[in-house]
Amino acid sequence: MAHGDDAVTPASSSYDPALDDYRIGARAGGAWQLEVVSKFLRMWGWILVVIVMAIHIFMGYVVGLKYTGAAVTLVDRFAYPIVGVLISGVVLMLTYRPRVRANAAGVEVRSFAASRFFPWHMVYGVSFPPKARSARLELPGYDYVALYAINTGDNERAVQSLNDLRDLADKYMPEE
Repeated sequence: MAHGDDAVTPASSSYDPALDDYRIGARAGGAWQLEVVSKFLRMWGWILVVIVMAIHIFMGYVVGLKYTGAAVTLVDRFAYPIVGVLISGVVLMLTYRPRVRANAAGVEVRSFAASRFFPWHMVYGVSFPPKARSARLELPGYDYVALYAINTGDNERAVQSLNDLRDLADKYMPEE
C-alpha cells in the first residue's frame, strides 16, 4: 500500500479474509493493553465545528436581511444552521474516530473510515518516518497502515504512545 492508505485490500499480499472482524483481537488476546486516541485531532475537530457553525449561523442571519429578488422564508433561514449541524456532526465523527489498540493477539487500527485487526505475526514493526504526519504499522510486502491516532500534533504524547506500542511489539511479535 502506498501513500497513506489505511486498509489492507484483497489485492495486497497480506490480506486475510478471516481477519475482517476486528473484534477478534479482543476475544483472542484478552483486555486491551494499549489504547491511543489523538487529542490533537479531537481539538481540531472542535475548532472546525466552531468555524462551520459560525459561518452557517451568519449565513442564516444574512440571507434574509435584504430583499434580493428571491423569496427567502423562515425555513430557508433555519436551513443554514441545520446544515451546519449536519456538517459539524460529520467533522466530529471523523476526528473522534482514529484509534489504535493493542493486546497479546495483535493491533487494532481504526482510521477515519474503517477498522482492521492485525495479528502480531503480520506486523513487521512500527515506524514514524521523518516527514510523515502519523506513525505507521509496517506489514508484509512493503505495505503499511497509517496510525492516525499517533500523529505529530500530539507531540510528547505521540512519542510515548509510539514507545508503548513498540514495547508491546517487542513483547508479542514472533521472532523471525
